[in-house]
Amino acid sequence: MGDARPGGRTMDDDSTENARSTLAARNGNLCSNPDCRALLHVSQLALPNAAEVGVVVQIAGVDPRCDPGDGIWLCQNCASLVGNNPTQYPEVLLRAWKTVAEHHARFPTAKTASGTRTPSPVPPESESQLKTRAILPWKGKVVTLSQSLAGDTATGFGPTLAYSLAQVLDCTESHATVSRTGADGGASSIPLEDIELRIDATANQLELRVRCA
Repeated sequence: MGDARPGGRTMDDDSTENARSTLAARNGNLCSNPDCRALLHVSQLALPNAAEVGVVVQIAGVDPRCDPGDGIWLCQNCASLVGNNPTQYPEVLLRAWKTVAEHHARFPTAKTASGTRTPSPVPPESESQLKTRAILPWKGKVVTLSQSLAGDTATGFGPTLAYSLAQVLDCTESHATVSRTGADGGASSIPLEDIELRIDATANQLELRVRCA
């Protein structure tokens, strides 16, 4: 079976071997859909009895054979769902899925259904680069901005105090710049280390959860 592209097209297995193995490693062999996260295998040939073999889905009409950065690692069910519903799963959502999945694989904080911790291979991007890559596709768009108290640890987030809408103006590897909707038009620059990303796949909405002192 070839790997999948939105629209039902397939790619040859031989030509996507590098993208498949790279994306599987970056995602800890888990489906990138945050509502799925099924444990996947790289090859049916290597594991002939494998129940679930992951596939590479193309993002935004770019062939992931050329660059694993343009493909997303999904189970076969999620690949079909994305391929058959392109308007419900646009490029910006798939890239956000991809970034958050790679971040979770690198910094695992939860156990899988089997009770074992997810593997944590290290992708070439730093945490700041991963966040930047997830936020930049939303430049000029409106996102949810939530204000949260600091948690018990230096990197933790506590209870959410308030929600608002904001337009993403820019994002670098150190700060995200946003302008709150309905405010006086002034821009706020927020350190990426104080931002946690959340994705609402159903509403196709990105939430920037900001930790306050």
